[in-house]
Amino acid sequence: MTENWVTTKKCIEHLCVSRTTFYGPYQQYFNEGIDFRYKNPLKRHQKVWKLSAVDKTISSSSRVLIRRARKLK
Repeated sequence: MTENWVTTKKCIEHLCVSRTTFYGPYQQYFNEGIDFRYKNPLKRHQKVWKLSAVDKTISSSSRVLIRRARKLK
């Protein structure tokens, strides 16, 4: 069974954080294709999220997040 992709609004509600918090410190750790994808790849403005991947990313230790941020740069 595959997991559904959800809108940003539903992802924020699931995490119980504000939109500012979600897009602020966490945004640099999310990877396209793993944590999110674009609803329309030609118009890259609306993202849909995989909740299990976002939960896993956010709950990672700070050491893992730092390493991931360095890798993305």
